[in-house]
Amino acid sequence: MATKLFGPVFALLLVLLIAVGCSKSGGSGLEALDVETVRSMAAQAKDNIRTKVPSVVLAQLDINPATGAQTFRLTDAAGTVGVDVTAPSPNTPVGDWGVLVTDKTPLLGHPNNDLDLQAVTVSPAQAGEAILDHWPGCALRGITLAGDGQVLIWYVFCDLPEGTVSGIVNARTGAFTPSDAPPSGPPPTATP
Repeated sequence: MATKLFGPVFALLLVLLIAVGCSKSGGSGLEALDVETVRSMAAQAKDNIRTKVPSVVLAQLDINPATGAQTFRLTDAAGTVGVDVTAPSPNTPVGDWGVLVTDKTPLLGHPNNDLDLQAVTVSPAQAGEAILDHWPGCALRGITLAGDGQVLIWYVFCDLPEGTVSGIVNARTGAFTPSDAPPSGPPPTATP
């Protein structure tokens, strides 16, 4: 199941990372994000919008490694409503989190299962360390948790002088698999 998800999810994540312009500096915000903190913050994000979306599920979690900012990508179970809840840092009070209702997400249009965060034993920091161990000197760029139910994968990205590289980390076992793709550069900019 994880290999079926890798291609489409990887493409989506790469586009999101380039479009959002995630930080290219390494991990200062990750230390505060242990597994228990991620679980607690995800529960708070879901509770924050449950009155608007009663059947809320966590479909994806994006983390900026430089700040520890987390964007909880939530939908209803049917995949008809999308809500992004962003905690700027692990210490930001819930009342200061950003909430954006959106219909512009590839997470809509199909039913979504809630990510089972109880199955996660690998923290975002450990996922980041896995890619940095494989590519020493790489600048951590972004970390995303996605999957289906208990089959959860951390997608990790970092920058080398040759471009952005990526890999996946099993969120239960910590096993790292580097992508076979060559480093990708930023998209070309049109010039007159």
